[in-house]
Amino acid sequence: MTRMDNAAALSLLTGGQLSRICDAAFAVLERTGVRFADPRILDEFAERGARIEAERGRVHFPRALVEWVLSAVTRTFALYSREGDRVEIGRPHVRFSNSTYDVWVLDYETGQRHRSTLAHVEQFVRLGDALDDIDILGAQVVPQDVPEPMRQIRAAQALLKHTTKPFVMNLLNVEEGETVLAMVEAASTGTLRERPRLFVLFCPDSPLRYEACVTDVMRLAVGRGVPVGIGPCPVLGASAPVTLAGALVQTVAEALAGLAFAKLLDERCLAYLGATPFAMAPHGNLLMAAPECYLISAGFAQVCRHLGLPNSFSCTHTDSKLPTMQTGYEKAMGLTLAALSFSPLVQVPAILDDGATTSLQQLVIEAEMAGAARRLLRGLSPSDETLALDVIHEGAAAGNLVAHDHTVAHLRSEFWRPAVLHRGTREQAESGQSTVEKNAVERVKHLLAIHSPLPLTAAAERELDKLVGRAEQQAV
Repeated sequence: MTRMDNAAALSLLTGGQLSRICDAAFAVLERTGVRFADPRILDEFAERGARIEAERGRVHFPRALVEWVLSAVTRTFALYSREGDRVEIGRPHVRFSNSTYDVWVLDYETGQRHRSTLAHVEQFVRLGDALDDIDILGAQVVPQDVPEPMRQIRAAQALLKHTTKPFVMNLLNVEEGETVLAMVEAASTGTLRERPRLFVLFCPDSPLRYEACVTDVMRLAVGRGVPVGIGPCPVLGASAPVTLAGALVQTVAEALAGLAFAKLLDERCLAYLGATPFAMAPHGNLLMAAPECYLISAGFAQVCRHLGLPNSFSCTHTDSKLPTMQTGYEKAMGLTLAALSFSPLVQVPAILDDGATTSLQQLVIEAEMAGAARRLLRGLSPSDETLALDVIHEGAAAGNLVAHDHTVAHLRSEFWRPAVLHRGTREQAESGQSTVEKNAVERVKHLLAIHSPLPLTAAAERELDKLVGRAEQQAV
């Protein structure tokens, strides 16, 4: 577990700028409002004092309503492993997760790109279960060889069978959600409300809209006690202002509206907020790793700290289509900002190609990047022992400290030790014996060969098979 105790978080905004951003977001919620497609929600918000434009399906949030939402937020909560071990979410803890949505996979042996399959899902989950720096696991890919109504259900089955870790999912409709939540309870310890094993992600439609398919599934999840993640994905200059401050204001407003709906359903609900902004490229594709996108994410994290809200920071993005030096510097830029922003949940999505492509070796690399981020967050710990005044004095007399007891005592604890980075000689590098790419592939092969996730009980596996079979019959 990593804690954010040692230093102040990165602040891109001054106190005055931060207040201005928050006040502007509150003004958007009150003046412009947010459209909810489900008419039931209009009546529910009206009972809480919101002003309703029924003909436009729009909810206008008075400041008092927003302040009630903020006062009702649970600052920290826990997910649970299959065995019931707590994984704390919220400051000062930092947790790392991966992705859920890719549809292409780069083969780690041939380098060829293939449509993602259920076999890929199972590989990613088994690998993620073996990676200590991934705390909360996503399926990484959507299985394209499975009929669409069954894709998330089959992904959930793979997660429940091949990892004991808590996990994250996207659920697209209520029927799918009912099946998945029943599967989770069948394969976990305790009820969803008592010991939630997963959280579910939701995304509004920018600008300022929540479609019924989103709020229907959110109603299901909150009603069952499942934590929810609310993450707007605005496109600068298209579905949000092109100015970074304006895009941040709209993103905060959209996230708070979703949080308000969740709290309206159940004041006890557990939720966190995220933001994944996009920029438009000259060729028409959407960019995820532009510095402007990361700036909005870092600003969003600061707003959440200011308002006392748990948040996530999705950070290791790249717009490179292939693993290149561009991949490394774009991902490192995002991860550094995320770590220094002290977001309690950091997503290292292991993606390439604007989020369309992934690979097993990329997941290994980004788990290692998460390990480096943990070391950054551990920071410096000044004490009589670590300040080492006597050691410095003795070193000046001896000429070096290589064999000193202080060096021996602290060398391993002070330094982070990577598994795939190349830290060897120039000769090794020039011969191709050791590169990050080669080391990551070897680590993938090694972990898949030796790691066997703890199996489900026979009764739990039978119940999963029964629920999946029933869903398949209904999908025909």
